[in-house]
Amino acid sequence: MIQAVVSEEDRGELGMHYTSVPNIMKVIGPLFLDELHEEFDKAQGSDTRLSKLLHRIHNLHIFDPACGSGNFLIITYKELRRLEMKILKQFNELPISGIRLDHFHGIEIDDFAHETAKLSMWLAEHQMNREFEEVMGRSVPSLPLGSSSNIVHGNSCRVDWLDVLDGPNSEVFLVGNPPFLGYTGQSKEQKEDLVYVLGKKSSKKFDYVVAWLKKAFVLLDSERIAGFSLVTTNSVYQGEQVSLLASIADSLGDFQIKYCHTSFSWKNHAADNAGVSVVIVGIVPAGERGEKKIYNGDAVRQVSNISWYLTAGDFKPIVPRRSPVSSFPPMVRGSQPTGERLILTMEEYHKLVLESPETEKYLRRFMGGKDFLHGILRYCIWINSQSCPKDAVALQNRFESVRSQRLSSTKAATRSLAEYPWLFDEIKHEGACLVLPEISSERRDYLIVGFASDEVVVSNKGRAVYGCDVSHLAVLSSRQHNVLGKVCWR
Repeated sequence: MIQAVVSEEDRGELGMHYTSVPNIMKVIGPLFLDELHEEFDKAQGSDTRLSKLLHRIHNLHIFDPACGSGNFLIITYKELRRLEMKILKQFNELPISGIRLDHFHGIEIDDFAHETAKLSMWLAEHQMNREFEEVMGRSVPSLPLGSSSNIVHGNSCRVDWLDVLDGPNSEVFLVGNPPFLGYTGQSKEQKEDLVYVLGKKSSKKFDYVVAWLKKAFVLLDSERIAGFSLVTTNSVYQGEQVSLLASIADSLGDFQIKYCHTSFSWKNHAADNAGVSVVIVGIVPAGERGEKKIYNGDAVRQVSNISWYLTAGDFKPIVPRRSPVSSFPPMVRGSQPTGERLILTMEEYHKLVLESPETEKYLRRFMGGKDFLHGILRYCIWINSQSCPKDAVALQNRFESVRSQRLSSTKAATRSLAEYPWLFDEIKHEGACLVLPEISSERRDYLIVGFASDEVVVSNKGRAVYGCDVSHLAVLSSRQHNVLGKVCWR
């Protein structure tokens, strides 16, 4: 109820995407819960095997390093209590629950959610005690309050996870739905968190959630946890991030993917569903026997190995390169203005040309990915010269605004460009080209590609292929190229 009313803005700032019960089961089921139920089925009729399974459950610890208001811990606690009741019904002696709240650990940065999680665990214990009484015929008093869950208030990127798990070396599983935010959507503090966990060299390449993956790999390599399963944005297992993530994992230990749920749209009970696509990946130490499972909606496939691209097989991550593997010309990012007043809307363009016709020769069509896909007309001031033309008097107010904007930048390189406010920050324009959007929906059957003339400047929010011909358009916009692209990036 509490998380259903949290505003979309508050969730977005922290990268929180709350998890529904069915999605929680996708995490904890294949990681350990399904195995416990299978052990129970095999142990029926054997007091020795049932006692051994009960001992394992009573010594199990669950850790969620981004626990929010406690959903993962609550649902896992309830599922373990229900399995425990099934086992206890096999014995004749008076039953008593041995699952303790202090075996459930969490970290949460938001103080209100942290307090809510602690309270929710006590409420979950009370609910299960009532259910225990109905099933087992024996009441378990909820008062006075006994042990409490070990949920810490703090920044999970900065907190030492071993301090939260301080205690005997028991079987521990790490689960959760950490915040995921692309680099451009991260706050200054979140960028600093990534540097703290990953180091400065690779932090700019990663989604925020990779900080949790890195720390989970460290715990798994130290044998402090038996395995982990996290919900992440699907972009972590696509494109450039795959080789970088694999290199982090390889540098820390030897791991394997036990199961994964391939990309699916996020749905929960919050007021506004997050518009993201996610994956769920369970990772354990290499050498663990048994078939691996790839879940795709309601379908499940057993395979011998799962690659970092979440595909069957041992597909090695593709290392980024700056030159094409074929004879095709390279694809580059478009030109970047770094100055809002260098860009004009269609209305501003017509007004300027009407009032100052001499400026028209300095104006060109400006096209980013969104402009290209939706037919939006924008223009830019295009003066590719170290000196400002004398007849550009009507543009001086715009240039002064760009100068001020660049001088206020925290980047020294941008401030130095304030001396030439009529120049673009990055000039990539080489003439006629193929233009592609920077981002295209995975629901498209074809990648949208088109020709742009020499008079069109492709923006840094688009991609351009210079020195191309119609054959390149045919390949890039083909159904085969789109299908192969989805396979590689997924």
